[in-house]
Amino acid sequence: KARGVSCRVVPAKTTELSIAQIIHNKLITKGAEIILVKMDHQVMIALTQSVQSIDSFVTRDYHRPEIDAKSGMLPPKLARMMVNLARTQQADVLLDPFCGSGTVLLEAIDLPVNTIIGTDISKQAVGDSKSNVEWFLSKTNSSSHVTVFQHDVTTPYTEIDSVDCIVGEGYLGPSQGLSEKDRHHLIEELEELYDKALDTLGLLCTNTTRIVLAIPTFKTKTGWESLSLDAIQKHGFTLVKPLPNDLMHQCKEQLTAAGNLRYARPTARVGRELLLLLKQDTQAVPPQRQ
Repeated sequence: KARGVSCRVVPAKTTELSIAQIIHNKLITKGAEIILVKMDHQVMIALTQSVQSIDSFVTRDYHRPEIDAKSGMLPPKLARMMVNLARTQQADVLLDPFCGSGTVLLEAIDLPVNTIIGTDISKQAVGDSKSNVEWFLSKTNSSSHVTVFQHDVTTPYTEIDSVDCIVGEGYLGPSQGLSEKDRHHLIEELEELYDKALDTLGLLCTNTTRIVLAIPTFKTKTGWESLSLDAIQKHGFTLVKPLPNDLMHQCKEQLTAAGNLRYARPTARVGRELLLLLKQDTQAVPPQRQ
């Protein structure tokens, strides 16, 4: 100020600024957000160089032509996280076997991924995905090739030989609270569904195929109840840790008992448990994209 430089500190009530604050205060172009990350025996200093385009996420979330709130809506930001966790590369072939209205497909287009396949057992969902994909492709310069067709994930695919990535969210069950008896019955049904799905999806996998699936986890009076993960090893898959060892303890509130990431709002009765899977070779993972 004494030298005539226009400067100020952006106030914040939390330990980090929101994306909206960073964009509104033009911190990327005319200022800076400096981040201090306290580790066990050191402090890392970081400078924010880019942030997510929140306006584009809002457009893909609320302005797409087909939205089916009754079937549940995967948030676009979570879909982007899942595609990133699969460490997709532009030349990959990505499959969403539970495509719904196409949220994962749109995020894969936006990255971009060159070859994208969406399938769903529901004829309406396939129609919704096709409409949303066509709408989004018309708004972008993406060269992604997208195919969407109806298919039951519990039966083998005859149209696909192999894929590089599988990213999707299956049926989560009703969003409202269930009795203990109904919840256990639903969990049994879902475990059978994912057992059959992993058997089918395994036929499409090489030893470098990366899989990210969102499966339900249920809030109870004593904590969270998750599905059994026995089918994973049964079908030759390996669970991959979502975080480095030094961050596992710091993020334990966001982790399930099995060490997987949990995504849930504070008041939610049904959350999402994110499974990161490989078909044997856990070392064959390319660098992660932003």
